[in-house]
Order: sequence, then C-alpha cells, then structure tokens
Amino acid sequence: TEGQAGFTLNIQGTGSTATVAGSQIKATGNRSLAVNVAAGGVLEMRESTVTSASTGAVGGNAVLVDGTGARATFTNTTVLADPITDSVAAGVQAANGAAVTTNGGSVTTNAKNGTALGASRSTINATNVVINTTGTDNSMGVLADIGGQIDLVGGSVTTRGDEVRAGARPHGLASRNPGGTLTSTGTPVLVAGDGGMGAVADDGGTTNLSGNTIRTEGIGGRSPA
Repeated sequence: TEGQAGFTLNIQGTGSTATVAGSQIKATGNRSLAVNVAAGGVLEMRESTVTSASTGAVGGNAVLVDGTGARATFTNTTVLADPITDSVAAGVQAANGAAVTTNGGSVTTNAKNGTALGASRSTINATNVVINTTGTDNSMGVLADIGGQIDLVGGSVTTRGDEVRAGARPHGLASRNPGGTLTSTGTPVLVAGDGGMGAVADDGGTTNLSGNTIRTEGIGGRSPA
C-alpha cells in the first residue's frame, strides 16, 4: 500500500476471516497500516513478514487489531514498524476489546515513542517472541496500558534509546493506568540508553515478574523501577 491512510491487508466486520501463510505484506503510504483487523474480523497468519515503512508525524502501525471480537494469531511471523520519517509507530497494537496471540517470530519498532507490543482494553499472549524497540523518548518494548492485559512467556525484550526530555524514558516492560497488567515469565530484558528503565508499574498499572533477567545499560538506568 502506497496511498495515504490505507490498509495493505484489511479484515473488518463480524464473519470476516483471513488465513495468510508465507507472504510479505508492506505499507509505505502516509499513516498507512500494513495489517488492520477490526470490528469482529479474524486473522490467522504464519511464516510471513509484515512491514510498515510509512511517513507522516504519526506513522502507521505495522499491525492494529481493534474492537470487540477482533482476533489475530501470528505464528513464526516477523513484524517490523520502521517509519521513514521521525514519527510515532507501533509494531503490534491491540485495542478496545481485541485479542492477539503470537507464537515465535519477532516484533521490532524503530521510532520515537514507539512500542513494539502494546495493548489497551485488550489482551495479548506472546510466547517465545523476540521483541526489539529502538528510539528516543518513551520508547517501550512491551506496554500494557489502561485495561490492557499482556502475558509474555520466554522470548526476549531489548529497548535502545535515550531520555531526551524530562520524564520520557526508554522502557523494557511497562504497565500503566488502571487495569493495565503485564505478566512476564522467563523473559530476559535489556534496556540500553540513558535514563532507561527495565520494568515499570506506573499510574495504577500492575507488572508481575517471574524468572526474568533484567538489565539496564546507561546513565541513570533503573532495573527494575
């Protein structure tokens, strides 16, 4: 997809389903989404690559799963959000009653204030997923925001970036706002950058850790916070 605010793959509405295997999906337009699953749509994807290289002040997410009943399952799939301009973007984002399951593969975001894996008022279950985020400001590997629940098992989380303004720090694992709950089991976490935080619970969020190794590298780093 090269047009503005477009979708490369769009599954929308109750009863709409898609099964994708061995495919490459890419969005390059201004604020475009590579994969959009909405309003009861269902996606099953395996052994594929999803890339968002969009432009604009707010870059498009690589994957957005949004709305009650929207579900997506990814198996051994590579997801990359890599906006061309200095914009905000996310790798996999679940919102407003959606559910995401991902097994194996990787999720990478290269963007300021970027999040590789994020949920708000939704659920994400991720097993053995390699998660990478690179960018300044509030760049986060995994974020469970208001009402979002994320269950992370194995895999790894690496966040690289620096605090460039007060209060905007790179995070490895984070929960924030009421109902935001992140549970991580056996996941190594590395945050490299000044002011970085390994694991955070903020503003009413809950972070549960079991068998993780968490390390920060950089001036003023905290692990966990």
